Amino acid sequence: MNKQLRIKIIIGAVLLAVCGVALLLMALKKKSNENLTLETVEYELQEGEVMLILENEVDSDRALKRGESIYIPYTLAKEKINGDFYDDEDEDDVTLTYVLPKEIIRLTPDQPYYMSNDTRITPVDPILIEEYGELYIEINFLASVSDMRYEYYEDPDRLILHYEWKDFLYYEMADKTPVHVEPDVSSGISMMLSKGSKVYYIGGYGNRKDDFIKIMTENGLFGFVQRKHVGASQHEYQASSYVEPEPAFILNDEKVKLGWWYVASTVGNATYSECIRNAKGSMNVISPTWISLADNNGAIRSFAESRYVQRAHADGFKVWILVDFPDGVVSPHQNLSRNSARDVLIKNLVDEAVRVGADGLNIDFEALSEQTGVHFVQFIKELSVRCHEKGLVLSVDNLVISKRTAHYDIESQAKFADYIVMMTYDEHYASSKEAGSVASIGFVRDSITAAAEVCDRERILMGIPFYTRRWMLEGGALTNEALTMIQMEDFIDKKKQSKIFDATTCQNYVEFMDGVTLNRIWCEDATSVAYKCADAVSGQLGGVACWRLGQETDDVWTIINTYIK
Repeated sequence: MNKQLRIKIIIGAVLLAVCGVALLLMALKKKSNENLTLETVEYELQEGEVMLILENEVDSDRALKRGESIYIPYTLAKEKINGDFYDDEDEDDVTLTYVLPKEIIRLTPDQPYYMSNDTRITPVDPILIEEYGELYIEINFLASVSDMRYEYYEDPDRLILHYEWKDFLYYEMADKTPVHVEPDVSSGISMMLSKGSKVYYIGGYGNRKDDFIKIMTENGLFGFVQRKHVGASQHEYQASSYVEPEPAFILNDEKVKLGWWYVASTVGNATYSECIRNAKGSMNVISPTWISLADNNGAIRSFAESRYVQRAHADGFKVWILVDFPDGVVSPHQNLSRNSARDVLIKNLVDEAVRVGADGLNIDFEALSEQTGVHFVQFIKELSVRCHEKGLVLSVDNLVISKRTAHYDIESQAKFADYIVMMTYDEHYASSKEAGSVASIGFVRDSITAAAEVCDRERILMGIPFYTRRWMLEGGALTNEALTMIQMEDFIDKKKQSKIFDATTCQNYVEFMDGVTLNRIWCEDATSVAYKCADAVSGQLGGVACWRLGQETDDVWTIINTYIK
C-alpha cells in the first residue's frame, strides 16, 4: 500500500471518529434536555408554557410566558407563597385586592392597568391574566410583595421558586463529575460538573461510594452523580430581596386613657357633661357610640355632632368615634364581603369622621360569624389606609384570644390598625354556669400576654370594666345581675357589708347570706383598677380603655391617672 493511500485511510478514519463523537454528543444533549429537566417523559411543555420547580421539585402546574412576562397560577401563589391576597368572591367581576400600609391594590384579569388607591397604574404587561379558566399572576409583581426568590432559565423554559427555604443545604463536587441520565454508569452523560460546583441533594440510591444520588443543579437541571464525586455538605443563607414595608401607624404622643361614652340617639349627646365629670383632667380620649351600620350596602346611621367634638377638644379629649352594628338588623357579612359595599362603608365612615372633626375611629364588631372573619380583617386593612390618608387613628376592639375568636385574626389586624383594644372582661358573664369575677387579674394577664404575642405592646390597650356582677345562689339555682361600680357600692353599704381583699383575683370580695340567698360579689372598684393599671404600666402597654363613662365611682379616674402617664 503506497504512502498516499495510507494517509487517505487514516484521514477517513479520523473523520469517521469525529463524526461518531459529534453524533454521540448530539444524542446525549438531546437526551439531556428530555431527562434532566423533566421528572417524567410525560411532562411536555406546550408553546408558551414554563416548567415550575418549587424549591427542588418539579410541580404538575405550569407557568405561562406571555410577551416578556412570566405568570404562575394564582391558586399556587396564594396557597404557598403569599396568603394575603383577598378574593372578592361575591362580586360578578373577579377582582383581587392586596393591601399595603399606604396602598390598596385592585387587580382585574386581562386589564392593561390596575388600581392603586384611586389611581390607575399601567404596567408593561397585565399583572393578572385569565387562561384555561384559571387566574395567573405576574411573577415580578408577586415577588415585589412576597418574601420569595425566583430564577428563570431557557432551553427548556423553567422557573425555580424559593419561598420556604432560606438556609440551603448543598454539596460541592469534589472533582470533575459526570452527571448521568439514570442512576447507572451505563446511562448517558448529560453534562460535566466542574470541581466545586454546587448541587442540591434530592434523594439517594444506596450508600456505597459508587452508588448514586439524585441532584438538582443551581439552574434547575436534574440528574444522578456517584457518591464518590460528592464533597462536603455546606449551608448557605440566601435571603430574598423583599423588604417588609414600613407601617403607617398613627399613635398618641402619650399613653391612651380612653373612656367609652354610650349614646343611643342624638338626645343622648346631652349626657356629655355628666359622663365626663369624673374623667376631666385624667381621660385623654373619649369614644362616643355614634355610628352604626344602617343597611347591607355600606350605609351608616350617625349621631355625631361637630359641636360635641369641639367641646371634647376644648376639654382636652381626642375623639375616636365608636362604630358598631345593630344585631339582627343588618348583615355584617353582606357589608364586609363585597368590594362594592365595603368601599361605600369605608368612605362613609371616613367622611363622617372628617365632617365632624373627629380624631379617629373605634371599630366594635362583636359576635361576627367565623365565615365573616376574613372579610372583617380585609375591612380593617382597607379602612386603615383610608383613615391614615386623613390622619385618623384606627383602633379595633377585640375579645380575648381563644379558639372561639380565632377568625378575628388579631395578628393580621395588628399589622394595619394603630391600636388593638383587648376587652379583658366578661370572664364570667350573664349566662355563666358558675359564679366568678368579671375580670380577675389572672384573666387579664393571660389575655394581654396572648395579645402581646401578635401585637406590639405599646399598641395594646387594656380593657377595664366599670361594672361587676352580683351572684345569687338560692335552692341550688344560680342567678346574677350586672351592677355598675356606683350601684355595687350603694348595695354593699345598704346591706352593711365589708369588703375582704382576695389576693388571687386582686379584687375586694363580698359574701353574705340575705335570708336564704347566698350573695357573692367580686368587686370592680378603685382597688381592682389600681392592680390592672399597674399591670398595664409594667407590661409597657399603650394604655387603657374603660367601659363605660358614668358607671364609675369618683375615685377611679384619679387612680387611672396616677398610674397611666
